[in-house]
Amino acid sequence: MNPRLRALLYKCAATLLLLAAAGAVVWMWSRWTGDVDPAGASIGFAAAVLALVALRQARAAQWLADTDVEAWSNRLAAAVEEAEGWQRRQLLGGLDVVDAIDVGFTFTPPGTARPAEDGSLKQVVARFRSLEAPERLVITGAAGSGKTVLALQLIMGLLNDRKPGEPVPVRLSAASWNTDVPVKEWLAGHLAATFLLPDATARALVAAGRIIPVIDGLDEMDETAEPGHASRAGQALHALNTFQHGLERSRVIITCRRHQYDSLVADDAAAKGAARIALATVTRDQAWSFIQAVTDEESPARWESVLDALSTDGHVLADALATPWRLTLAVFVYQERDKETGRYLRDPAELRGFTDVGQVSEHLLARLVHARVSAGITLRGYAPTAEQAHSWLGILAAYLNGNQGRPPYAGRELSTTDLVLHELWPLAGRASRTYGLLIALVVGMVLAAAALSQTTIGFEPGQIFGAAGPVVAALLAYVALWRNLWPSPGELDLSLLRSARGRREATVVTVLAMGLGLIIAGAYWLAFNSVLVPDGGLAVQLLSGAAAFGILGFAFGMSGAELQQSLVPPAVLRNDLLSWLVSTVGVCLGVGLMVGGVFGLLYAFAAAAASMALAAVAFDGTFVGGAATLRYLGFLVATRGWLPWRLGRFLQWCYAAGLLRISGIAYQFRHKEFQDYLAVHPVEAERG
Repeated sequence: MNPRLRALLYKCAATLLLLAAAGAVVWMWSRWTGDVDPAGASIGFAAAVLALVALRQARAAQWLADTDVEAWSNRLAAAVEEAEGWQRRQLLGGLDVVDAIDVGFTFTPPGTARPAEDGSLKQVVARFRSLEAPERLVITGAAGSGKTVLALQLIMGLLNDRKPGEPVPVRLSAASWNTDVPVKEWLAGHLAATFLLPDATARALVAAGRIIPVIDGLDEMDETAEPGHASRAGQALHALNTFQHGLERSRVIITCRRHQYDSLVADDAAAKGAARIALATVTRDQAWSFIQAVTDEESPARWESVLDALSTDGHVLADALATPWRLTLAVFVYQERDKETGRYLRDPAELRGFTDVGQVSEHLLARLVHARVSAGITLRGYAPTAEQAHSWLGILAAYLNGNQGRPPYAGRELSTTDLVLHELWPLAGRASRTYGLLIALVVGMVLAAAALSQTTIGFEPGQIFGAAGPVVAALLAYVALWRNLWPSPGELDLSLLRSARGRREATVVTVLAMGLGLIIAGAYWLAFNSVLVPDGGLAVQLLSGAAAFGILGFAFGMSGAELQQSLVPPAVLRNDLLSWLVSTVGVCLGVGLMVGGVFGLLYAFAAAAASMALAAVAFDGTFVGGAATLRYLGFLVATRGWLPWRLGRFLQWCYAAGLLRISGIAYQFRHKEFQDYLAVHPVEAERG
């Protein structure tokens, strides 16, 4: 039997046996006359013992399923290829631009035995594969020179011709790394958070050497332009130099600005045994090819003066627009048209009037947001105003820059580059947690009041249990929510139904769970048939058991059946909320009908609350879900007047407009230069 299905059966058995044990205790209490019922005590004790045995077997079966590195490597490769393919197209100016600028580079093999060689973006995969194992490469270049695009080209090329057993390149943001955390632990944590891998799977893939870490933006780890041996970047390189698989250093790919990496090399903090690629500037012909691809302009007349400047030694534009990032900026800004006449608002020739690179940069960055809003880009009919977009992005940029050098907050070092929706709550501080807790309390009290209003509360043992059970369970849940500073989102993902494998696994798990629900419901009826309503009692029990466990089985099948193929950050919270809704409906339907049919509504309410807590333990918190969404809702309430209610929609629009990029489940500013500008200029400047 599939280890995953075996684990499901054991977990279901453990959960239900524990419920049976609890049911035996409740039964004894409700019939208590002063003596202990030997039969009830025996049933409760036996059920508890069998539950522990089943839970142990479930853990063993789950471990076997989670540590199949060959199967998980293939799934991870497919997920990375799709996610990074979208990211590459977005960075190239839009979905219609397929070919990147074939920027040249100088390739220097490790050591000094071989001379440096010339190459270009299209040859990067061949250069990497020419290295002796373990392949280690550092990609350097000026700011905006295309280091990330080159890394993506390499990732896509390696995955395109990947053979069974070969490692999977996975891109990580260097700035998000707390170097006190070992490399293996950091990699495993990234895989679990970004690709929803089970922790055991992530650790197994890293331990087996099936991951090539692609560390993007080493230069963004420090504020200084000349990091040394003691800098965060220096510490990161030291950790990567000692990161081994077996007796050899592990494979690694790193991107870093040229000047910062030269500074690290000078202080003896370089990546050991690594080849180096130094990116060249964009040529005139390459610039025109890119402009044509993005704008569909057939004649170079409008851009002629700029193109001539690019090929003129010493001209300011030869430096200011010599990188793909700056060239993209210029195209975005100078393609802006008047909404009424359709005419271009600006002439690229005016760029020749600037006397230094800083002026060109300031001019383009000040107009970028307005130009992208004016481009008419919408997300399901939504688009912010230029003033709103600039202001909201400015707040987020200032928050990220403010994290530079900040001491750990709530036990975690805050990122200076990543915008993860459910981890933005430190921006509003303690208020985010407080509002999240209040939202949970209000919802819980409304539901409790609705249930309690349907029955009479007295002082009989059963009534006390029924009234106190939900309150105690709710309080424990709220305490857990408050204490859990960084809640993990639920993993139920309906997009997995798009694949044959996902549909097959969901069907099998659902059918098995429904069968198990029928068995348990039938046994429950036999145990309590003397107090059930005679007419239709068995039918109600069987129907509720099959329906409830069918829902829970479906949810389990959709939680990690295979890797999520399209990594869109808003989907993380959507899956979390869906996990909570489905698990709540399943548990309340099954437990509520089964217990309520025997003992009444209050017992049903108490049993459902207790079962939700038990499910959180037996199936892990990511199966139940909801905590990450509550924290995010609290953050939105706390930032009223600063940020939009639908922050996720706004950030997704910014991604579609080319203002942000995506790395895993995080949004990032398209370029650090853009982030730095917005942090200093949160209000839109006057445009010319």
